[in-house]
Amino acid sequence: MQKSRQEKQLRSPEKKVELFLNEYEFQKAEAKSEELKSSRTNINMNKRKQKKTLLEVMEEDSLFAKSVVITPRPIPPQANPGRPIFTNPEVNELYNYGYDIPYDTLSAILTLPRETLIDDLKKVLYDACHRYEEISDKNNPDLDWFPLHALLLLRELKAEDSLDAILDFLGQEEEQINYWLGDAITESIWSVIAACGKSRLDTLLDFMKEPGRLTWSKVAVAEAVNQLALQNLIFRDSAVNWLKEVMEYHLTNVETIENLADTDLNGSLVGIFLDLQAHELSHLVKQMFDERLAPHSYAGDWPTVERELDRSADRSWAKRKLETIFKTYDIYRKVNERLERDKRYSKEDDEIFEDPGDFD
Repeated sequence: MQKSRQEKQLRSPEKKVELFLNEYEFQKAEAKSEELKSSRTNINMNKRKQKKTLLEVMEEDSLFAKSVVITPRPIPPQANPGRPIFTNPEVNELYNYGYDIPYDTLSAILTLPRETLIDDLKKVLYDACHRYEEISDKNNPDLDWFPLHALLLLRELKAEDSLDAILDFLGQEEEQINYWLGDAITESIWSVIAACGKSRLDTLLDFMKEPGRLTWSKVAVAEAVNQLALQNLIFRDSAVNWLKEVMEYHLTNVETIENLADTDLNGSLVGIFLDLQAHELSHLVKQMFDERLAPHSYAGDWPTVERELDRSADRSWAKRKLETIFKTYDIYRKVNERLERDKRYSKEDDEIFEDPGDFD
């Protein structure tokens, strides 16, 4: 505390000099001002020296990191070899397109009978699990998209009875999830879970308690609950109580349940704690930091997180957009156009430097 008071005094050395004016001549007061300014500069320089770089913080986090070994979730057996037989043959179109799937095709699929369509889309997800090895070997970009098409259609349908199949899909090996979803696991899968799991928070809680699940699958589930609260689609108290149960379970069982502890997951939970302004869970978050179960490279150390909690009354910026399926594919198309343009420019630059004759 003494150091902080000293720093506070040194913020205005000119004010401090006024104490000397009645006892010392002006020259001594002026010298004292310079001395105080120099002291403040030295303190600031020492603080900068003491501050760790992000790389140093991440290296320190790695000493305490805990991660899981993925153990795939059991799924229903394959009914027949090859692609499933769908009640609605139109669903086969999902296997024919990538990001450029025609909007007419999506619209036509969405008009199919709801119950059989949802069953067919669940078959698509399980097909991706069963035939990952077979399909990934074909190196066909359009064939990589069919499970993501199915997930986004289920989101559009708000198909709560598909949640178990979605979680089964997210409970597979990291290699599979990365192959089928790529960045979508952190960018858009939360919205699928939010749409299909709004009334099934208990099921989402059970998933968070399962050992051996991919970090980013659990983060997507937690972010779904976070966004449901931020969008006022569920009560804030429901989300805070859900987060409380997740944190308590992981803190209580960190040493007793094998393959459960996950510091990267905890780092993301700290971010959600801040988004929800969940002051009532501060003791749990502090415990995470005290036991080095939360990395400092996510939101900072506990004092930093505590200050952020007190400072950030308005977290409206954390609210993410809920899009229609067509808006999502608009974004995919624009991203691809930009990537193709960058690739074309890069190729043109390479050709220029390969043939420098024009510059002679």
